[in-house]
Amino acid sequence: MFTSSTMRIGGLASGMDIDGMVNKMMTAQSVPLDKMKQKLQYLEWQRDDYRSMNTLLNDLKTTNFNMKLQGTFLNKTATSSDDSKVTAVAGTTAGNATYKVDITNVATSAHNMSNGVIVKLDANFDSTKSLKDQKGNLTDSSTIPDSGTIDFTINTYDNNGNQISKTFSFDSSTSLDGILSSISNSELGVSAFYDSVSQKVSITRTATGDMNKGTALDGHSEIEFSGAFLTDTLNLNQTSEQDGIDAEFVLNGLSTSSHTNSVTLGNVTFNLKNTGSATISVSNNTDATFDNIKSFVDKYNDTIQKINDKIDETKNRDYPPLTDAQKEQMKDSEITAWTDKAKSGTLSNDSLLSGVLNQMRTDLYSSVSSVTDSDYNQLATIGITTSSDYLEHGKLVLDETKLKQAIAENPDAVMQLFTNKGTEDDYASQGLAQRLDKSINDAFKQIQQKAGSVGSTNATFLMGKSFDDLNDQISAMTDRLTDIENRYYKQFTAMEQAIQNANQQSMSLTNLLGQ
Repeated sequence: MFTSSTMRIGGLASGMDIDGMVNKMMTAQSVPLDKMKQKLQYLEWQRDDYRSMNTLLNDLKTTNFNMKLQGTFLNKTATSSDDSKVTAVAGTTAGNATYKVDITNVATSAHNMSNGVIVKLDANFDSTKSLKDQKGNLTDSSTIPDSGTIDFTINTYDNNGNQISKTFSFDSSTSLDGILSSISNSELGVSAFYDSVSQKVSITRTATGDMNKGTALDGHSEIEFSGAFLTDTLNLNQTSEQDGIDAEFVLNGLSTSSHTNSVTLGNVTFNLKNTGSATISVSNNTDATFDNIKSFVDKYNDTIQKINDKIDETKNRDYPPLTDAQKEQMKDSEITAWTDKAKSGTLSNDSLLSGVLNQMRTDLYSSVSSVTDSDYNQLATIGITTSSDYLEHGKLVLDETKLKQAIAENPDAVMQLFTNKGTEDDYASQGLAQRLDKSINDAFKQIQQKAGSVGSTNATFLMGKSFDDLNDQISAMTDRLTDIENRYYKQFTAMEQAIQNANQQSMSLTNLLGQ
């Protein structure tokens, strides 16, 4: 049962089950040790349950963080009378307004394509195979050497008219697709590909608009190139370029242009799709704001429900933690069922958790003095009240109609109710989410000081010190029991030796008398 240094002699002389007798005596002696181990096990379960409460609080903190942000409440929606012409996305600070958009041009990219087919009539050209193997299928293969390299240069320009130049060099073992892929992946900002249907090569700027307009290069090609491989084999002509076009439109009577089809004005981003006219209407997105508040309420209710469940859970004293000896006599399923009951009540009526819940209730139920419209200075005024059922422990109840009405009528006030920072020394001025954030942080620290976190050493939290004390007691008790067990075996060994000596003397006497 315990580690022993004593030589053990079984009951050979006496015929007694010495090991069995010692085990029975040690079972009685081990009761205090078992109780210590059970206490340690229960404390470990309690520690883990405290930490699970901190996990719940941390999840609530994440949800509550969004409730501190203005963007959670000032949601906007932009609708178009014709999505095929223009769509829009409104930022949180965009004003409610209507925009009439008349689109003359949408932005396009500069583009160039082979003037004619680059493949011989009826030839079976494969753009994925080496040019050396495929040169016989091309209308002009004079630029593809058997040895040496294929060299050419392409130039483009950025928004400021600065030249971007790239010189390429390939050997004839490279495929046409490989060359065009290298062009596309370069810093030139173009996309190049071979179209097997038209049997032509296409090069297009990835950026839209007339990039040279308004610069010294106005009227010049946006994609410049040199090299016989491009001009002869791929049949590209710089003068054949179709220049990029700027988007041109009129917004509420104001004419404007843009290199791109995405234009942001007044915190509204307009995405131009096609020429024509359409109307964009920007308004408050009450549904998005409502969903954000409802998600917070649901998370809060779920959190306090789970914490209250642990507080209300009673300890089942009929099911203490199992000892090692008890586990040896049970099936795994029986151990699991017993342990589930034994774990109950670790946080029963816990004053720390009860205090946390009380503070959070106070945070949410108290009015906020800094809201500019006093008609919206507490949760009840926007349709959020507490359940009348005391068994629900302050669960929030949401009146959807009243909340949506408050959001529609005064979204700024609803936002202030949650987000106002107030002042540190004036609790009443602080928004609900600001208060709750501080209370969650305080609670998290208190629980962590008591139960630590994953990876914490025992010396860094209060319960850990109890673990160390118990482990020391268990170690000392184990040593004591080992000494007791050794003493028992010494006593039985002495008895066995005495019996053996008596037996030997008896045999000697019998032998002597028989002579």
